[in-house]
Amino acid sequence: MLKIRLTQTAEQHLEDIWFYTLNEWSEEQANQYVGLIERGVMQLPSNPYIGKARPDIKKDLRSLQIQKHLVFYRVGTEYIDIIGILHSRMDAGKRLHEK
Repeated sequence: MLKIRLTQTAEQHLEDIWFYTLNEWSEEQANQYVGLIERGVMQLPSNPYIGKARPDIKKDLRSLQIQKHLVFYRVGTEYIDIIGILHSRMDAGKRLHEK
């Protein structure tokens, strides 16, 4: 089974999401929302191609929508690399161009 690997960028995105949710709502809500994203990511090894192919950004990129965020990832032979987690309103093409 494939393993999940988060890039530093994806880890930073999760942290940013947590702090934003904390500031807008509460610590409890921040923990719940980030937990929801993490649980969604943990489903990828059993169904790695569930996310939408994103050739509009990069040919080997996929995205999985979890609530208002998109998890961007690549499926490899041993790992699923999570390269970013962005709000669905963000311009992923610009924010992920260097990944």
